Amino acid sequence: MGKKRKVQKKKVNTLDKYIVFSLAMIILYTTAHTIIFAFTGLEAKVLDGLFYSVFGLEILYCFLIKRFKLHKEAKIVFGKKTDTENLIEDEIDDTEGDNYG
Repeated sequence: MGKKRKVQKKKVNTLDKYIVFSLAMIILYTTAHTIIFAFTGLEAKVLDGLFYSVFGLEILYCFLIKRFKLHKEAKIVFGKKTDTENLIEDEIDDTEGDNYG
């Protein structure tokens, strides 16, 4: 009757887990902070700054890691070379044509 298809689950990257965790913590903290402020009228400015900087920077670090990792992989896959590698190859090509003999 019906065939069972094997569905491959997408593997979640560790960086994605950190980003989801950081965003969840920011949302939970903002919600808790708003509720506490509504009932008491007290605000913890220093704690707010520290909390948002820690988890906000965590998201930024994850972004930078992923961005530079993708650049390295693209260079490997597509054969792109850096400027210094191109300069070294140009110097090698220039000296190959010279006959000093």
